[in-house]
Amino acid sequence: MQVGDLFAILTDYQNTPQKIASHLLQFNNHHWTLYVCEQLGGLEERVRSYSVAELSETSDTFDKLNIVVAKRKEAASQLHWGGHRQFAQDSSFSKRKPINGLITKEAVRNLALTQLKLSPLDTVWDIGAGSGSIAIEAAKFAVRGSVFAVECNVDCFDVIEENIKAHSTDNVTLVKIKAPEGLDQLPSPNAVFIGGSRGQMDGILDQAWLQLLNDGRLVVSAVTVDTVGEIYQWAKQNSLEFDAKLINVSHLQPLAHYQRYQGDNPIHLFTFTKQQSIPLTSEISEDPI
Repeated sequence: MQVGDLFAILTDYQNTPQKIASHLLQFNNHHWTLYVCEQLGGLEERVRSYSVAELSETSDTFDKLNIVVAKRKEAASQLHWGGHRQFAQDSSFSKRKPINGLITKEAVRNLALTQLKLSPLDTVWDIGAGSGSIAIEAAKFAVRGSVFAVECNVDCFDVIEENIKAHSTDNVTLVKIKAPEGLDQLPSPNAVFIGGSRGQMDGILDQAWLQLLNDGRLVVSAVTVDTVGEIYQWAKQNSLEFDAKLINVSHLQPLAHYQRYQGDNPIHLFTFTKQQSIPLTSEISEDPI
């Protein structure tokens, strides 16, 4: 429900009006008026309205024949994608200590999202999710798709879950694995972002490329020279064309009565587009003798 202002939601024995309201509340969606419509067209037709909090907590009983109509209190365009602005600032994400924690910084994040070229129905992987910022911002584009935030650092799990709920992106799933193990269990992606590899870059690149759908995009960020070399050699060994950008961003900072620029670490951003299912060099076996 990130996009759109009016929804009719079918209920059942498990997905009751109260459970629907609780889900909205869990993902920080307060900006709805919810109407429980019972026995529509029948002799005992009844419509009652609630706020999200009221419906989640009510002890009211409802006829088994009911639907929930959700009407946004303000237009989605006014609320910036379901109440949470696209291209969010770094400060809107919780991060591990220290305060600058594991996060792809705003300028790099926005450029990476541009390179991913996401569509509403896309399936997206964010490998080495850190704080989950790429996954969450991707989910605001792939509003009817699925986004998987892949992370193995246990200290990041609560942070990612907190950010998912704060940004109302219930189409993001946290996947607690150390890639590349477990990637083969995920749905094939239209787009993959790799922000961390834990020393497994070649294996992650191989598996991501193998499962990436045709016309899919693979975007990889690199901070260290070593990682840049790994990505370049992988591309060269597999005869893959790519685009690479070196991103240098500086921010205005006060210095006494003056203003100066403070630079972030430069970031390399590699972008690959999968044109067709050509096997990687590592997957090609020799002809039997």
